[in-house]
Amino acid sequence: MYLPVMLNIEEKKIVVIGGGSVALEKIQKLVEFGARVEAVSLTFLPSLLEMGPKVQCRVSPYHKDHITNAFLVISATNDVRVNRQVYEDCRALHILCNVVDQPDLCDVVFTSALKRGQLIFSVSTSGQSPILGQRIIGKLEEEYDESWEEKIRLLGAIRTIFKEMERDSVKRNKMLRAIIYKDTETLRRILEKLTIKRG
Repeated sequence: MYLPVMLNIEEKKIVVIGGGSVALEKIQKLVEFGARVEAVSLTFLPSLLEMGPKVQCRVSPYHKDHITNAFLVISATNDVRVNRQVYEDCRALHILCNVVDQPDLCDVVFTSALKRGQLIFSVSTSGQSPILGQRIIGKLEEEYDESWEEKIRLLGAIRTIFKEMERDSVKRNKMLRAIIYKDTETLRRILEKLTIKRG
């Protein structure tokens, strides 16, 4: 059973075993969220080799030494034997592991996700139907467009001021609930007035 959780992976070492399209997809997501990625494979897609300083590519067969001190390891190969070995090595070293498309070899499963600034939706079927998760995210994309990135930033700034102005959490939460679905322009005006009032 998986615990829904958000992981801070900024500047953490994450090792990806594999250099193909599946590995590329995982690495792009990891880099988006700030990880330092070490990829290990005998061959790499050209686009992987060009991803910049956040991604270090090692041309090598997999070895247990590659995952030493990793925060998380992802095995994205089409070799069942390698995938099993990666999982067993992670277990021995007490490192979180994800083997792509093999839920029984995963301590961590990747969700379908939608990011709007600090607003992040994460949908998981625990590895049973990733396509369903993607469809649900597609529906959320329609309702929560790019404007929500600024809305979340404004709501966060307003909440900070409310916390300074109102110590009663019940009253403060009532104030926050009253503005949560206001449009962006209204939130800008509210923040401006509160900033002036705060001095």
